[in-house]
Amino acid sequence: MNKQEFMQLLEQRIKLLPLSERHRLINFYNEALEDRIEEGMSEEDAVASLDGLDELSLNLYDEIKEEPIEKDKRTNIIPCAVKWFLIVLTSPIWLMIPVILLILLLVWGLLLVILLVFGLCFLIMAVCGFFLMPSVYSANFPSFVVLVGTVLLSIGLAPWCWFGFKAWTPTFVNCCKSMPGWCLSQWQKAVKA
Repeated sequence: MNKQEFMQLLEQRIKLLPLSERHRLINFYNEALEDRIEEGMSEEDAVASLDGLDELSLNLYDEIKEEPIEKDKRTNIIPCAVKWFLIVLTSPIWLMIPVILLILLLVWGLLLVILLVFGLCFLIMAVCGFFLMPSVYSANFPSFVVLVGTVLLSIGLAPWCWFGFKAWTPTFVNCCKSMPGWCLSQWQKAVKA
């Protein structure tokens, strides 16, 4: 077996190890083979001088199991009971965040509904005022002038209400969709901290 075949088999045998450990082992055996080849051995002899792959991979896994696992230094700072005590103690603060967000979304939804209703009202006023113009003109000229102004104002305000409703609705819907996930992620961060 040549060096390249040995390295490929080694990579297959250690693929369950952590990435950093795999890189370390591959570099180690690559250098060991290179050193032996520089000393004058052929690739096949250099590979044969190493332990068999089965024995080698078993020894590697045994060594990894025996090594003490370093714990994250932050996990020992605050015991679990203290974490939960702090979470419960600060719950009035972080429980209010979703409530406040929900209230803001409700107010925003109410504003969207108001825009839609006003837009429809302005549109109805413009159409009705347009059809009432002849009868009001014949009855009272000052009332006709006020009616024309109202119709023109309604024609001008109806599109603004509609465009505002149309522009803000997708953002409102996206906020409604993302708020539960955001609140849940904040809760998970608080629990993990």
